[in-house]
Amino acid sequence: MRPPWASSTPFTYEIGYGQDYVGNEQFLSDVRRGSPTLLHCGHDVPLNSATGNTIQFTPRDMKYLDPEKIPARMSALRRYVDSLHEAGVKWVIPYLITMLIIGDPEKRTGFWNLYDRWEEYSAFGLGEKPSPPESWFSREPRPFMDLPGMVGCETTIAHPDVQKFLRGCTDLVARCGYDGVFLDVNTLIGRTSHDVRWFGEYLSTRYSGSELQCRFGFASSDEVRLGEEGGGLLWVETQRFRAWAFGQLFGVLRDTGRKHVTGFFVLPNNSPMCTIEGFYSRRSVGHGMRYIRNGCDLLMFEEMQQAGRFGADRIVDNILQYKMAAAHGMKGVVLLYNATDKAAIDLANAEAAAGGGGAFVQCGFAEAATMRFWREWFERHSNVLEGMESLHTVGVLHSLDEMYWDDRAHLEALYRLRQSLSDHHVLFDIVLPEHLETGATSSFRILILPEVRHLSDTQVAGVARFFRNGGKVILLGECGTFDETGVRRDERLSNLLDASATSQVRSISDIVPTWGPELYELSEEDYNDFDLVARLPDRVGSASEAEQVRRSTLVPLLDALLGEPCTFLQDAPYSLRVSAFRSPDGRRTVVHLVNYDLPVLGKGKSGSPIPAGPVRICCGGQRAHWFTPEGLEGDAENNRDGSFLIPAVHTYCMVLIE
Repeated sequence: MRPPWASSTPFTYEIGYGQDYVGNEQFLSDVRRGSPTLLHCGHDVPLNSATGNTIQFTPRDMKYLDPEKIPARMSALRRYVDSLHEAGVKWVIPYLITMLIIGDPEKRTGFWNLYDRWEEYSAFGLGEKPSPPESWFSREPRPFMDLPGMVGCETTIAHPDVQKFLRGCTDLVARCGYDGVFLDVNTLIGRTSHDVRWFGEYLSTRYSGSELQCRFGFASSDEVRLGEEGGGLLWVETQRFRAWAFGQLFGVLRDTGRKHVTGFFVLPNNSPMCTIEGFYSRRSVGHGMRYIRNGCDLLMFEEMQQAGRFGADRIVDNILQYKMAAAHGMKGVVLLYNATDKAAIDLANAEAAAGGGGAFVQCGFAEAATMRFWREWFERHSNVLEGMESLHTVGVLHSLDEMYWDDRAHLEALYRLRQSLSDHHVLFDIVLPEHLETGATSSFRILILPEVRHLSDTQVAGVARFFRNGGKVILLGECGTFDETGVRRDERLSNLLDASATSQVRSISDIVPTWGPELYELSEEDYNDFDLVARLPDRVGSASEAEQVRRSTLVPLLDALLGEPCTFLQDAPYSLRVSAFRSPDGRRTVVHLVNYDLPVLGKGKSGSPIPAGPVRICCGGQRAHWFTPEGLEGDAENNRDGSFLIPAVHTYCMVLIE
């Protein structure tokens, strides 16, 4: 796990689930043309974690790989992976799913075919025949793909046999030479005896026997039960447990692969974050970055819409995804299904650079030349992309526990703050409660706590320490009212801080008004519907009107607390977003300017970017040199006020200040 807010060189990432890749010269030719850093290539594995011993993921026409053919299959896969490495790919990963088996239990197809023949395959690392698949289920089977008799059965990773099978599948993947594995879905909802047993083991790592009795009424392990939504601390711990369980599983699978491949990694699919609902609704099923990072360094965010401008003023970006991953010491990889043309792909790669590393996940090789271009550009500039420290004025506290306490107001405030800070070119990052505990907040000048109602005594002490060391604090809404167990505090958090360095704001609406539905406020289903998003009525009639209505009292409040302007850019439209990183020795600052004024004309269809600027960067330094992926570059004019003038930005511009 990296330190928080540290940069790394972005990379390119291609995803595809073709079923004829192995030994396919045309596919290999496509790979050579695109030369992705990471290739995510689907179900080319010895054993499929969902359908068992099928040759591919083909529920409509299952063909099985007999055990005597597995050695030849593995040899072919090793040659396949070797050929991809020789074609320039650094990392090759296939697909596994952690909690689903598929087949017809009556006709004994799919996974049931493997189960009935288990002893024939046990020599390949599966071990003794496990308990029947029906004992693995976390809920009732459901019809799959409208195929008669075919069911999809969600399993629980708490079952020891499920864990053992996933270890066996991962071991086979690594023995084929793969560099890692993609793990899909990753939801834990089970209430089986196995879930309860593992939950009890988890609780015993956090509470003594007397505490379990006092807080939950559990006199023994036999009395342990999982919590229900709205059920106070027990519900909070249930959600923590589910994310913790995935962190444990990911770590085990990673270590299983590393027995064969140095640096083997797991890359889980995580919550989409473009809507509040998408992020919030998955809090209870195990999608908790604070815990799952224990087993992974990369995390996928699966999103639908491309970045750019919808209608007159609605901007879609993925800034929060990259910043949230960075705060947890991970790197985000962002899959945008509708980013398929060159302009959208250029913007998505620029986001990865400005986000401090990670990747845009590109579907297919239709824009292979664009993929290759960005890999070469990233690697050519790795000296200013790798190992830098994020430059930030404001830290916005995100608390996973607030979500576990069913506090949606925390996310609503966080999303609006994030957008306003981006609109007004204020350098910020996401801060976690753990950073309050360790003192890692010292590089920030202002901390904003948006409806963070639950804080431990150590975290409250961290806020007070930040204040004593000269930091300013904005308490937005109800903050620190309860401790981490839900017990109400006697003293208000605001009483511990000097009023001259603290601002108490009643509601997010008091500093960041809204004037119509934001895209992140839509339901996840509505947001993913391109036609619905495209039909939303415009809220403004012109770009100048959009600038006016986006003004808020947040920036004046920040200015007043700092005693100087907080904005990093001057004369810049809201559609131009900025991030900055500084070398550890402080001698070099790298500024990323990303222009989101890319009209979205249709699904997978972008217009031409509307250039943004010229703009002034308010940053100390003797000289500044700007350059773009298109090959334009120059020395920036140094104004009398110490700012640097940068010409209009087409899609992306990097500025090196020394």
